[in-house]
Amino acid sequence: MRRFLLLFAILLSGIPAINECFGQSESHSLNNRYGIMLDYNRNFHLADFSKLPGVPNCCPRFRTGSGNGFTFGGLFEMPLNDDFLLGIRLSYTNLDADLSEPETSWISVDSILTPAELKHDISGKLANIGIEPMINFRLFSDMFAHIGFRLGFVTVKSFSQVETISKPVNTGTFVDSLGRDLGTRTRNTASADIPQAASIYFAGLLGASYELPLNSKKDLMLVPEVFLNYGFNDIIPDTKWKASAFRVGLAVKYTPIPKENIIERFEKDEKIDSIIILSEKITKRFVVIGESKIKIEKIFEDNTILTIEHIRRTDTIFEPRIFQLSGTIDAVGLDSAGKEIRNPIITIEEFVSSRLQPLLNYIFFDENSSEIPPRYSKITKEKIPEFSEDKLFSYGTLPTYYEILNIIGSRMLKNPKSSLKIVGCNSDFGVEKGNKTLSENRAASVKEYLKSIWNIEDDRLEIEVRNLPEKPSTPLGEPEKNYENQRVELVSDDYELVQAIFTTDTLRKSSIPFIRFKPTSKTEAGLKAWEIGLLQNQIPVKKFQSNESIKHFIDWNLDENQPIHPLQLVPLDYRLVLTDMKNNEYSTDIKSIKINFVTLERKRSEHIADKEIDRYSLILFDFDKAEITGNNTKITNFIKSRLKPKSVVSIIGYSDQTGDDNYNMILSDKRAKTTAKALKLPDAIAFGKGEQELLYENNLPEGRFYCRAVNIMVETPIEK
Repeated sequence: MRRFLLLFAILLSGIPAINECFGQSESHSLNNRYGIMLDYNRNFHLADFSKLPGVPNCCPRFRTGSGNGFTFGGLFEMPLNDDFLLGIRLSYTNLDADLSEPETSWISVDSILTPAELKHDISGKLANIGIEPMINFRLFSDMFAHIGFRLGFVTVKSFSQVETISKPVNTGTFVDSLGRDLGTRTRNTASADIPQAASIYFAGLLGASYELPLNSKKDLMLVPEVFLNYGFNDIIPDTKWKASAFRVGLAVKYTPIPKENIIERFEKDEKIDSIIILSEKITKRFVVIGESKIKIEKIFEDNTILTIEHIRRTDTIFEPRIFQLSGTIDAVGLDSAGKEIRNPIITIEEFVSSRLQPLLNYIFFDENSSEIPPRYSKITKEKIPEFSEDKLFSYGTLPTYYEILNIIGSRMLKNPKSSLKIVGCNSDFGVEKGNKTLSENRAASVKEYLKSIWNIEDDRLEIEVRNLPEKPSTPLGEPEKNYENQRVELVSDDYELVQAIFTTDTLRKSSIPFIRFKPTSKTEAGLKAWEIGLLQNQIPVKKFQSNESIKHFIDWNLDENQPIHPLQLVPLDYRLVLTDMKNNEYSTDIKSIKINFVTLERKRSEHIADKEIDRYSLILFDFDKAEITGNNTKITNFIKSRLKPKSVVSIIGYSDQTGDDNYNMILSDKRAKTTAKALKLPDAIAFGKGEQELLYENNLPEGRFYCRAVNIMVETPIEK
């Protein structure tokens, strides 16, 4: 012990000379450091012996062992430069471990020799006091690596051992070499100092640490550290048994700074803020200087004290008011489950498709008016040869419906023996109460168009007048229901006149069903109007606009708007235009959505798997009913005739937004399942969405009627 203390004293006495040799500067980081440390040890022993010298043991071979311990002591570090330090530690360390080895042998069980499992245990108690010279070098920032060795004087070197029967449990005893029962379950029990144990412990050190400052001066540091303590010499000379440890712990280091080495610096930090006040009463800008506030801050950095004088002042700027107007817009994709897709790429794929769409045989009129609303399409006589129902394939549902007068006129020309009953109705409420003259005028407006434009003979057009329709929308008196009852009904015994529209053409289906636009606006004068414009190659594709407040998001249904599908491989551009109440206008920068297009020709030439997609709709269910009747029966029979064994059918029921949400969900589900039953498809996907997903805008009666629908999608693979 005296020898190691003497060696430690010699090393400490030599440090000042080493310090001078390296020419240490007066930098804070180059001042000597002192500290203490405490580590937890996870000890591991490597062995290759069967017994300790002079101690009986029947173990074939001890190999490994492990245990827990600790290391604590003091430390000193002398920097050579900013990146290298010489360090030395004086510490006490505990290297205890338990070595255990199993063996199979014979024991006596009820005087019968029986094979059993034995366990040989040695518990070693080891500790030493030693020094740890090392070199510390900076890896980066405050992270250091350490390499060195430990030279220790062994102070504790004892052991205890025992051999026991582990299996079978609680039965059996040891036998001697002649097989005689010894009557005990343990043997070779011993406890003493380790025979012939070395008095010196020598190990290599490899470690890492990270310095965390505990104050602004950074002269006191908390240092987490890890070390590998790898033993080089055997615990017993000529017996292979080495002790090592993995150490994890903390050190606290203190770096005293000589007062004469402290450098003082001074800085001034002046910041002037401003408050802008907008006023409509002034025409010229002027500034009022504010009062200065001063704060002194001291920062300790190594051996430097930095004194900063912070000066803060707030001036008031009065400016003529200019009404601000700005906005943003972004676009995301929206899949069929409603999940948003960032940075969408629209892939448009062409399919051969048939479409069957029921014709809503109602024309709705504004309150107390008999003029056909302008949303219904009217043509001139010269355009009649150009009109064809086949051209309506690419139209959306409502644009197709708005061609009803021309559809009826075209069909009556093709069926010269057909006749049409034009039933004029009113809401029988408010200004329309009992006003059959209004009902008659409405019917007359429709008749006049068919006669004057489509040259339909007068005797083929019969007018019928009533107040409420035969099957009115209820409850009466609600504005939405009144609007639905302000109508003309087109009725014919000739099914060809009012039958569903069936067309076959190329369907273009988007990989992303919806594009969701997310506009925002900031306006001081109030928003007057907004518009979202979509263009491709500078050609307008679609427009959303309103004079009401801007919506949080606007969804564009690509599959419902085939005429506006972007068919070129150039991006789809979009931007937001805002107009405020002062008629100031603001336009956002143009943004783009990438486009990809898969044509029928491409699929055929590249042998891409293809399918036919047929779409059918059922509308005009009786009020609060789910039964398949009337034209819906003809449609379901038609669909059944076109189904193939490999067809995949999905049936979804919808409703408008009027009425109770839960009731609409139940009714739409019932209608979907009734349709599946009528098609003899009990395993088809059939469910209702109620008003969770509105197919069309509900501010007009035709939108609500077409929302009260069952949509049927049939996908049939094309066999090559």
